[in-house]
Amino acid sequence: TGYQRRVHGNSSYDFVVLLNVLEHFGSPIRGLENIARVLRPGGHVMLSVPLRCYTFDRTRLRTTWEHILEEYRNPALVAAHDFEHLKGEALFLHAEKLGPCVTPACLERLFDDAELTKFAKLVKPYGHKHTWDPASLNQFFARVQRVVGLPLHVVKRKVLGLEMLVMLIRR
Repeated sequence: TGYQRRVHGNSSYDFVVLLNVLEHFGSPIRGLENIARVLRPGGHVMLSVPLRCYTFDRTRLRTTWEHILEEYRNPALVAAHDFEHLKGEALFLHAEKLGPCVTPACLERLFDDAELTKFAKLVKPYGHKHTWDPASLNQFFARVQRVVGLPLHVVKRKVLGLEMLVMLIRR
């Protein structure tokens, strides 16, 4: 609620800024495809992505390229994986209750489906669907260009504090 999808014309922007947004996309590749669509050739994208080791995602496994590519190729998996993504956030938010037990299997033993469903509805609009470290984020951008053919190319990237800044250009 409160979120309204806006449709923008093709090649309608010279510059797009995404600050701590990419990790919220169910399909980051589809999100970047849409950014590339609205960006004029020669236009730039500046984005920041929080590094999982500094966020509530620190106990989660980083998102693999294979996972992202699978969701891109089969969009129905995005919704199916939503609940799995949220379990990772539940692990952190309930860390005190869990103690040393921080695995999804442990979470399922400690919380019944009703509790997990209630939690999922509460955090779904805000939850991180994907997590990266600097190496996996670099790998993501390299592969999205090579495998998917996205016309966005990395101009510069830098770890700055708790996040990674990336500047892209549309060719």
